[in-house]
Amino acid sequence: MNVKVNNSSSEFKPPASSTQAMYTVSTTATTLATLGFTYPAGYQYVYIQVQTNPVRITYDSTTPSASVGESVVALSRMTVRYDLAKTMKFIREGAADASIFVQPFGV
Repeated sequence: MNVKVNNSSSEFKPPASSTQAMYTVSTTATTLATLGFTYPAGYQYVYIQVQTNPVRITYDSTTPSASVGESVVALSRMTVRYDLAKTMKFIREGAADASIFVQPFGV
């Protein structure tokens, strides 16, 4: 997978109605939709920040585990396209649940 990173955060606009939320990532692999995140129409990106404790993430709908997937530590952040965000799965990496902050954005 090729990823192009631009410093374009100043070009992002949040939705008019606030759909940002905190979610708990625990011992069962889950998608953002399963956690309760909804994808508002007209927005193409999702900003994700791991708030507490590390998580493992897969980007292709495969199931992560405590040892499978990309390890993402607390306070890491990323902005991904909706199509990728919809296939991502999350699971906590350590003994304690993790919290993630999620916010949709458009340009």
